[in-house]
Amino acid sequence: MELWNTVIHAAILGTDKKNISEREVNDVLLPAFNVIQENGLLDKEEKFLQAASLAFNYRQSGAAALNREISMAPAPSEEKKYCSRKSMQVLQDIVSEENIPLLQLWLTHCNKYQQIVAPPFVPLLLTVGEQHKKLQPLISCCTGKRGAWLAVFNPHWNFGNTGTEEELWQTGTTDQRKMALQQVRRNDPALGLQWLQQTWQQEDAATRQSFLELLYETVNDADIAFLEGLVNDKSKKVKETALSLLKSIPGSAVVQQYQQALQQSVSLKQQKKLLGLSNTIQPEFHLTIPDESIYKTGIDKLSNNKELTDDAFILFQLAEHTPPAFWEIHLQVSKQQVIEYFQAHETGKKLIPALVNAIVRFKDVEWAKAFAQHSKVFYIDIIPLLPPAEQEAGCLQYMQQFPDSIVQYALRFSNEWTAALTKEIFNHTAKNTYQYNRSFYSSIIHLLPVQATTILHQVSPEQEYHKDHWNSMSAYITKLIQLKDQTIQYFNQ
Repeated sequence: MELWNTVIHAAILGTDKKNISEREVNDVLLPAFNVIQENGLLDKEEKFLQAASLAFNYRQSGAAALNREISMAPAPSEEKKYCSRKSMQVLQDIVSEENIPLLQLWLTHCNKYQQIVAPPFVPLLLTVGEQHKKLQPLISCCTGKRGAWLAVFNPHWNFGNTGTEEELWQTGTTDQRKMALQQVRRNDPALGLQWLQQTWQQEDAATRQSFLELLYETVNDADIAFLEGLVNDKSKKVKETALSLLKSIPGSAVVQQYQQALQQSVSLKQQKKLLGLSNTIQPEFHLTIPDESIYKTGIDKLSNNKELTDDAFILFQLAEHTPPAFWEIHLQVSKQQVIEYFQAHETGKKLIPALVNAIVRFKDVEWAKAFAQHSKVFYIDIIPLLPPAEQEAGCLQYMQQFPDSIVQYALRFSNEWTAALTKEIFNHTAKNTYQYNRSFYSSIIHLLPVQATTILHQVSPEQEYHKDHWNSMSAYITKLIQLKDQTIQYFNQ
């Protein structure tokens, strides 16, 4: 419609530069348009607005409704039981709070008890699933057959796992393929590797990179040949990720190369004490690189740490990519003795953080325990590898010394915090209410025990100006815990 285009242009340019002329108005609207233009009481801006209104209404009324027969089968009957009215009310409150961890908890319980939401909530949950992909499998289960039926009419809702993992890998979206690959790698790493190899050449660089990053959790010796074939990939990121993965596999050539260099660079020597009355055993560090190609694997020659010489820095890099068990075999001593020898030597002390990095990289639980027991310094990086009881003991022991770091590690716990740990964390966060705000407490509700409401009354910041803010925060936390408690109770009834 030419008239409407003129209206748009005039609105953009202004009536001084562009206005509606009579020749641009069709015969149907011309009488009404002339009445507007002949009204002497109106200025040119008012005339333009009235003419624009005339054009708009004509344009709207002139649109013909789509005449198409739509044939659809009704939604199938549900097989699962609907949630109770109380459970649905809790769901309404959780959605109003926009609390995703609580929603995930609610959906988990709903699925656990093989129930589904009431029909009015199905579109709401499907819409939430558009933005929060990790909730999609649970939402698909909890919206039942009606949810699957509705998803056919909206591609953004069609995230239900309607096919096998292999079908999703072959025909799904990138996100669906990543989820399928991740699940298969957990259950059958060899099959997941086979899938990658079959489609690798058809993937773009970004997709290959994203698939490789999923392997960190399950990378093993069987992946070595595939990863070694990627170190010359055209994509720099793919090459770097492949090399990083190889450095996490004890049996890879690059890790073996690092071990060979350390074998020639570190040894135990007997040294006589004062007056030669007794001997002591100490480590000796003397960098020896048997093959210069080692520097092509990402080992830097020059130190970027003032505390380390160039040689010590190279040893540090080699050690942090070598399985901790290497030291027991090479030096023929126990874990405890390795730790003690390193702690007693000037260079060894500086390499201990590299051993800690290796413990974390290779997920060595036994070495994590040894460090927790025998190291003079507690390294909080090993906390996630310790048994649950020892994790909490370490957190409680070093909470005063490293409060913010301990909080960050406590966020990784898979189980709820105990009352003791919850109280310590509340005592710290209550003094830092701007750093630990509502968003923080909203994200940790799955970790807070129900008795946290009682613990809240035992916490009070020392500074008066913190108290009002903390009281407000306590009320908010209490509300979240009540929703959590109600979710658990109502599904157990």
